[in-house]
Amino acid sequence: MAGATNERNRGSKRLKWTEQMHLDCLDCKRKAQDLVASENPPVNENGRQKGYIKVMHDLWQARGYEQLGLTSQNSRDRAARLEKVMEDTSRQSNGNGIDVIDMVESGET
Repeated sequence: MAGATNERNRGSKRLKWTEQMHLDCLDCKRKAQDLVASENPPVNENGRQKGYIKVMHDLWQARGYEQLGLTSQNSRDRAARLEKVMEDTSRQSNGNGIDVIDMVESGET
């Protein structure tokens, strides 16, 4: 993830997601949903329960992706998009030998 900046602005280059980033994003979402649904969910400093998007973002950053400067909403949107693509295609190629992850990265979905 070298070369990534803390702040992403309109003039910055579009982020190229790797397959490992996709897997980590989905794993963070699953773990966040499990934590939030547990008997002892994570809470903010004020005692209120954290939402799964905030927990997911915390897990994402703990994996070393904080320097990318992605918002919690962005990682949530990416996870939802990946789940939809995987559901629609059941992780099979589209018949042209193009992997689902390649389709997501290129914006074909």
